[in-house]
Amino acid sequence: MLKNLSTPRNLFRGFLTLHGSANPEPLSITKTYNTIATNKSNKNSIIDYVKEGASVLSGKAASYVSTRVKEEVGAFIDRIEQRIITIEERLLRNLLAMIIISSSIIFLALAVFFFMAEYLKLTNTISFLIVGIILLLVGIIIKGGKNK
Repeated sequence: MLKNLSTPRNLFRGFLTLHGSANPEPLSITKTYNTIATNKSNKNSIIDYVKEGASVLSGKAASYVSTRVKEEVGAFIDRIEQRIITIEERLLRNLLAMIIISSSIIFLALAVFFFMAEYLKLTNTISFLIVGIILLLVGIIIKGGKNK
């Protein structure tokens, strides 16, 4: 195994040696030339140090940014879930209120019908006509109030 793993190039070769490829194939002619030139001179230039530093810094910055983005997205999703739960509860409450109101309107309409049929001695047809007209007028008034 390589004794000096201080540079990224030697570290990469050491990694490949450990994982079964003792002589890694260069990816391009430029990399081959750079490898030969570096092996002949056996010293790192300032540009190599700058490249190594930039790669380390960019890796750290990317790691920090991705961590922050994950945290923010997680918090955003939690807020959305809370809003959805609140809307579901409100919708269920309104649905239950509408069911109770609808059933009470039906019972009131039947009560008015039987009142007119028994005490006012009106026929069933006229009683249903009057109850229908009253409910129609209430509906028109409610619809007119919502448009304003």
